[in-house]
Amino acid sequence: MINKIPDSFYEKLKQCQQEKSEVLDFSPEDWHDDNEKLSSIPSEVFELEHLEYLELRNNNITEIPEQISKLSKLEQLILERNKIDKIADSICQLENLFELDLSLNKINYIPECFTEIANLKYLRLGVNYIEFIPKSIIKLSKIDCLDLSCNEIVNVPYYLFQISNLKCLCLADNKIKDIKLKNSNCDKINSLDLSRNLLTTIPEIIFSLSSLESLYLYDNNISEIPEKVSEMKKLKKLYLGNNKITKINQTLFNLSNLEILDLSHNQIKNIPAHINENFTLQCLLLNHNLIKNIPNSIYQLKNLKEFEIHHNQIDEISIKKMREYIKNNSS
Repeated sequence: MINKIPDSFYEKLKQCQQEKSEVLDFSPEDWHDDNEKLSSIPSEVFELEHLEYLELRNNNITEIPEQISKLSKLEQLILERNKIDKIADSICQLENLFELDLSLNKINYIPECFTEIANLKYLRLGVNYIEFIPKSIIKLSKIDCLDLSCNEIVNVPYYLFQISNLKCLCLADNKIKDIKLKNSNCDKINSLDLSRNLLTTIPEIIFSLSSLESLYLYDNNISEIPEKVSEMKKLKKLYLGNNKITKINQTLFNLSNLEILDLSHNQIKNIPAHINENFTLQCLLLNHNLIKNIPNSIYQLKNLKEFEIHHNQIDEISIKKMREYIKNNSS
């Protein structure tokens, strides 16, 4: 870490001042050159009252000064990949802020005052040390996308699924074993990422997310696909790779909008013999399983464009038939 502010920063600052630009971006491309990085946010930045976009990613900044509240017009604040260990309360005074990116830092808690940022839509706190999600987060009524991936979260509180306008929720790479909730009032979530956790079953609450289109559950310890998966009528993408699934539930093929199904790296032995030829599936990944033959139902799928079956125990007859199928359907 250095105390000296690089000349290249002052060049950008001067340009911003002269042009009265609404944007200031100082994000060194060379992560290894500390001589080109900021260790703090220079005080001159807080005099840019016209600023709407401030990006200082890939630096060595350790704290957010109180003076940041002077940037009353700020709408987007990007501080990804720094060394910040605390979210300053002064950020909560930025009433026009709609995007805040503090991912890849050293933050271990979310301050209660976040509820005061009434217009916040995109909050990215991935790759930090957060363990607890405060109840006050439910008051972020305009939040659209919340990224809490790669943290230390064990328990998922009920109020996380009560944020009224939440559409995208990422909780990947945490320590979640289960979500002890059955119903959700959040009917707008269309993307949920719970990959790389410690789940052994698909949480019940997922089946109540009526708008869900993309579900990421790969890299867990899930052993079966429950019948209730058929209730997810809008689901388009389902990623269940690298789990402990032994059987493909027939109800999966009742999902009329499903386009991508990833069941790779499991312990599946058979593919269902009866699949509707008009099934919407475009991508089916079954590589790295224990499958011995490919049923005729696969060859009849009219919309299938990508099919991976390598690293299984396929017999020669099925391999020959698959080669003919690929040859006849290749453009």
